Amino acid sequence: MAQYNPWIKSLIQAGAFAGCYEMRVPAWSAAEARRNDLLPLRFQLTSLSAQTDGIWFVARNQDPKVRHAMLFASWRVDPDGTIDLGWSTGYVGYNIQLTGPAAELRGTAQYWTDTDPRPPAVEGNRPLPKVVAHRVGCPGSAN
Repeated sequence: MAQYNPWIKSLIQAGAFAGCYEMRVPAWSAAEARRNDLLPLRFQLTSLSAQTDGIWFVARNQDPKVRHAMLFASWRVDPDGTIDLGWSTGYVGYNIQLTGPAAELRGTAQYWTDTDPRPPAVEGNRPLPKVVAHRVGCPGSAN
């Protein structure tokens, strides 16, 4: 089998996951979900390159509740098939790791700040929030 350069390999892997998703955080209470204005619960993973190396791709917020400008929104597929998705204003953000088939991705979301970029794996006494993302149709598309 021919060896692909890293950019082509990343593009092929990303193609399987590119699309729109709706995410839930099952542990959030109704009040927490209403207060959320930073973590997009509806988003699009595109196959547009976010960096010149072609390893990271553009993620787009499609959640009208998230009013913060996401200066950094990108994703990639790791060699083990895990999706790394990052949302950030530059000061605060979420690192999300997802696995599974594109129809239903599962993982965790870790909140961080510029003053504490690597918070502990457990927030307070609570474990990292688990997330579930289901593929949905993209606005303005036929799917």
